[in-house]
Amino acid sequence: SNMSWRKDLFVPGSLYKAKHEFHVAVGELCSFQKGEVLKFIRDYYSPYDGESSYEFVSELDGTTKYWALPDNEEAEFWKNYFEIV
Repeated sequence: SNMSWRKDLFVPGSLYKAKHEFHVAVGELCSFQKGEVLKFIRDYYSPYDGESSYEFVSELDGTTKYWALPDNEEAEFWKNYFEIV
């Protein structure tokens, strides 16, 4: 699998909290709840889609969820959605 060209955006094994409710379509629709705590697993890169995707596991129910960051967005953009726990 291709790793993202964006280095160390999230730290594997670390916990992040969703700042608000949002929905992301990365292959499937993933819903994040306000205050939901998620453990970051790994990142992927899709040159075809022009975006990096990030795999999390919800501490709430153990489901796998993905969040995507388009290449044309600044790296700091993630802070609009998540905060470090």
